Amino acid sequence: MNDMPRSYADGFRRVCDERKYAFVETELYRKLDSRSQTCQMVSLPGTSYPDRLFFIISKTSNYKGIINWR
Repeated sequence: MNDMPRSYADGFRRVCDERKYAFVETELYRKLDSRSQTCQMVSLPGTSYPDRLFFIISKTSNYKGIINWR
């Protein structure tokens, strides 16, 4: 387990550098880091899963009212 990527950017780099390497990450991160990728990547059909986006904020954050809109 010592050779696990330390970040999504490291995982994407390894996909490009190593012939037999796969990496699971959200489509969002792939798009955000697309400029630094050194190879073309594609998603495998039928392998996606639902993803959630979340934020962690303090109880006293000024943004709490905007995010907690219910």
